[in-house]
This record gives sequence, C-alpha cells and structure tokens, in this order.
Amino acid sequence: MSLEGTAHHHEANWIKEGDEGVPQYQNLLDEHYGDALAGLRGYAKLYVGDFDKNGQSDILVWRKLYDSNMQNNPVKGFHKLKDSFYHYERSTAAGSTGEYLPQETDPGTIRSWLAEKNLTWQQGYPSKSECEGEEGQLIPEMHDPLLNDPDVLH
Repeated sequence: MSLEGTAHHHEANWIKEGDEGVPQYQNLLDEHYGDALAGLRGYAKLYVGDFDKNGQSDILVWRKLYDSNMQNNPVKGFHKLKDSFYHYERSTAAGSTGEYLPQETDPGTIRSWLAEKNLTWQQGYPSKSECEGEEGQLIPEMHDPLLNDPDVLH
C-alpha cells in the first residue's frame, strides 16, 4: 500500500481541536483506529537494599502508570491510573548465578519497606540525568508537573 493510500486515516477520522470527548494527549500507536486513544505514560524507579532483613540484597521497583486527561478536563496533563510495586531478591543458593529473582511480596509490604526508610519517588533511581551536558539535573519526564501527581512534584 502506498503512503497516499494511508493518508486518509489521518484526515477523515482524526480528532478535531477542542473536541471534548478527546484525550489531551493521544496514543498514536495504531493509525487504523478512527477514534483518538488516550495517551499513556509509564515510569519506574529502583531501590536497592536488604529491605526484608534476611541478609540478601533486594531490588524494589515502584512503577507509575498515567492516562491522559480529556479535552473537557480543565486540568492539563495526565492522571495516575495506578502504582505498582515489585520485589526482586538476589539468589545466593548453591549453583546460582547471583541473579535477582521475582518474589511474591504483597505490595503493601513493599510500600511499608519504602516508608520505613523514608524513601520517596524522588529518591528512587533514576532521578538525576547521566546524559552528556545534563549530568546531575532532574530527568524532566520523571518529574513532569503534567503528571499531576504529588509524589513527583515535591
């Protein structure tokens, strides 16, 4: 199919500026949908330590998923859909490669481990850029005010 044959998807069925039933930020993954799909943003932060106090190194992962606000929402940006928490522990069993394996840990327990150590979203890794010319600066996408999330704003 030529590019000319696909161009009509963008013109005939695309959203109109100011349409209230339309997301402020669209997901353009599939041009064949006639309706605009809400844009998503997802981020993750890592925390390393012996959180379960068993002498094994742990990695905790805190994920945040956001969905675009709609055009009729006076708040510009995104709203949080959910927080997710994951726990990985370093395997030190005989014959082990020392890899971190997923653990079946209740998300509430993981949250309490973070709270016990006063660990916030801002303190997770990554937080500061390692990119050339931006070393030490906050990573804008991880702390964007458009996320409308108190965790990322302070």
